[in-house]
Amino acid sequence: MDKEKKAQLERLWPFLLVEPLRLTEEEIKDILGAKELLENHLRSISGGFPSSWERALRHHKKKEELSKLSTEELKAMDREINKDREAFFRSVDAREEAGEDVGDSAFEGPPVDSDEHIVYELLKERETSEIRMSSASGKPAISEDTE
Repeated sequence: MDKEKKAQLERLWPFLLVEPLRLTEEEIKDILGAKELLENHLRSISGGFPSSWERALRHHKKKEELSKLSTEELKAMDREINKDREAFFRSVDAREEAGEDVGDSAFEGPPVDSDEHIVYELLKERETSEIRMSSASGKPAISEDTE
């Protein structure tokens, strides 16, 4: 979504919480002028209610739990997750070769509240943080050793 549409959405969204008769004619015209934008946004946020909200809550709780682990522990978890993922894809390949329909769900990303998603997210955050810290200190983010 471009900045202009986002700004329009942020400006108009609160009006949807007000009884229409309490709005001015101009506010109603603005809302109706952005009807498609507002409808699409409303569909996107309400489509998963309440399950997407519950997943978000589980994500926050699990992320808080996993963030207590050291980076090395997270990397070890990530290696195990990657081994499991590779085994899964090998089984999908074998099933496809056998003529089975594996369906699209085999190729979906991990759920937002899964260890796989959260470990990846935490490692990326820590990597970004380390790069910022090293650039702030003037040290190179990547080792200069080429051997």
